[in-house]
Amino acid sequence: MSVELKSIWNLSQLERIRCDCCACEDTRLVCIRPDGLRVEECRKCGLAFVNPRPKISQIQKLYEEDYFKKPGCPAASIGYADYESWAGGVQQNDPPHEMEILSRYRPIAGADLLEIGCATGHFLLAARKAGACAVGLEVSQYAAAIASDRYGLDVHVGAIDTVPWKGASFDVVVALELVEHVLSPTDFFRRVRELLRPRAVLLLSTPNYACARELGERWLGFQTSFEHLFFFTREVLNCMTGRIGFRELYCETSGNCTSPQTAGPAFRRTLRRAIATIPGARLLWRWVQRRPDRWVRFGWGHRLLAIYEKV
Repeated sequence: MSVELKSIWNLSQLERIRCDCCACEDTRLVCIRPDGLRVEECRKCGLAFVNPRPKISQIQKLYEEDYFKKPGCPAASIGYADYESWAGGVQQNDPPHEMEILSRYRPIAGADLLEIGCATGHFLLAARKAGACAVGLEVSQYAAAIASDRYGLDVHVGAIDTVPWKGASFDVVVALELVEHVLSPTDFFRRVRELLRPRAVLLLSTPNYACARELGERWLGFQTSFEHLFFFTREVLNCMTGRIGFRELYCETSGNCTSPQTAGPAFRRTLRRAIATIPGARLLWRWVQRRPDRWVRFGWGHRLLAIYEKV
C-alpha cells in the first residue's frame, strides 16, 4: 500500500500492524495526516491507529531532549516548543482538575501512586503535596532529570515493561496523555492492572476520537502531535479495558475539537453574525468563548478523562 510522504518519514522506517484491540486486519482509511501518515480505523472494533507506523527504533528517537524544548517549533508538529511553560500553565490550579476528580473515588493522602509518563513532574509534585506516596516513570532521561533535580521527585527512567516494581504495588496509577503514544495499548493496560492492588484505580486522559467521527480530518487530533499512534473513543477504551479486567467509574471530556486554522476569519464572522440573530445567543457565545476547557460529564470535547477500577 503506497504512503504519501510529506515530512520526516520514508518507507524503510515504517511497518504495517494489526488492530491492537482485536487483531483484525480489515481497516478503512480515515485520513492522511499533514505528516503524510495514514490513520486507519478497524472495521470490527473501531480502534483507530497510524498504519503503517514508524518502527520502534524510530519512535524511541522522538522522545529525546528536543521533544520537550523546541524553540520556534510550530504547534502542528512533534513535541513542544517549551514543555515546562506549557505544563506549568496547564497545572496552574491547585489541585489540578484531574486530582479533584480522582479524590472523589480514592483518597489521595497516603495512597501509593504511580504516574506513568510523568514528564518533568508537575502532576506528580501536586500528588505529593496532596499527601500521596508518589513515584514516577518516564522514558525520557532529560525529563526525568528535571523532575528529580528540580523537584526532588522519585522518578524512574524506562517504559512500563521495564518497571522495577513486582506484583500489585499501587492504589492509583495515573497516565495522562500517554496511551496514544504506546506501542500496544492492550499490553499497557494489562501491565497496569498487574501493578494495581484489588479495587485500585487507573486515571487516564487521551484525545477523544469521537470528535473525528464528526469532523474528519479537521479534528485537532489529526492536525497536531504527530507522535500519536492510537486514537480512542470512550466505547473502544471501555471494550479494551473491560477485556483486561477494568470497569469504568467516571468519564468526561473538555476542550475545543478543531484547530484554529480550520476555520478562517470569514467563516468565523459569518458564524458570529448568524448567532447574533438568535435571542439571548450573544450571552451564550461569550460564555462559551470564556470557558473553552470546561469539563462535561460524558461530553463531546477534544480531551477525554476517565477513571477505571480494577475488578
